Amino acid sequence: MRPERIRQPAQLVVEGKDAYNFFGAFIENLGLVDIQVQNFGGVTDLNGFLDAFVKAPGFEAVSSIGIVRDAERRAWDDPPVEAQPSPAASAFQSVQSCVDASENASFSESLLLR
Repeated sequence: MRPERIRQPAQLVVEGKDAYNFFGAFIENLGLVDIQVQNFGGVTDLNGFLDAFVKAPGFEAVSSIGIVRDAERRAWDDPPVEAQPSPAASAFQSVQSCVDASENASFSESLLLR
């Protein structure tokens, strides 16, 4: 997915339509007005989304970014194997890898320099 036009200084980048709708309603219910929710699509779309996001008009005005994705494990699935990282740890590692990817170097540098 492509990023929407950047309209707010705080950006919440979320995985999928359900998270987009939930966080949009939650933020509105809290009366927060300076947070914009962006849907990056599916888990495999995050890297490309961030690459386009950093190049989007208005990115220079972004002061904070949060990234939300799920851990890709349902409660009724078999329990994780002890030697493997937890689904949450794997999801965090996945997001971290996307932010650190060479194609998104300007993304992480932009965040660190602010």
